[in-house]
Amino acid sequence: MSIRRKKLFKSKLPLPYLFLAGMLLGIVLVNTGREILLDKTGLLGEEALYHMKYMTIDTKALFWHVMGTRLKDIAILSVLATTYLGLVVVCAQTVWYGAATGSFLAASVMRYGIKGVILAGTGIFPQYILYVPVLLWFLVWCEQMCRGIYFEKSAFLMGRREIIIKILQLVVIFIVVIIGCMLESYVNPILLKKLLKNF
Repeated sequence: MSIRRKKLFKSKLPLPYLFLAGMLLGIVLVNTGREILLDKTGLLGEEALYHMKYMTIDTKALFWHVMGTRLKDIAILSVLATTYLGLVVVCAQTVWYGAATGSFLAASVMRYGIKGVILAGTGIFPQYILYVPVLLWFLVWCEQMCRGIYFEKSAFLMGRREIIIKILQLVVIFIVVIIGCMLESYVNPILLKKLLKNF
């Protein structure tokens, strides 16, 4: 490995900047592809909100669906973090999180103006109070795992103690995400329906 590549891998990933870049990308995509992403798909359209307002939600089924999706994503990313391409995967996932956030906010504002900000805020509350910090921690965990295995062997000897610590950290991340899934499934739908009744 060349000296330049070693320096590149030793420097920490600019995760906040990657997230902001992804967020900007999501906003641009929604603005440039409005006809396809908003008009044709009905994303956050009035008809969709009307159905959400009056639909009966099976919160238990929603919880199992949300939890399965969230934990599967974390499990896949944690495994990929142990591969040589782990840093690339972390970068790509961070950009994806930013793009999803940016497109959601842009779609909400383009549809409903200032009310769209309230709609977007309610749509992610209260679960994202947990999701945001734990996902940031998880991305850093993935970066450290990949670096520890492939690029910083002298600084991070993956001994028994370090492996146990990493596993315990991952268990805590899973637990916090599960709590977030409970908030997303049992609390958020109530708040969202209350908002939509007066929207």
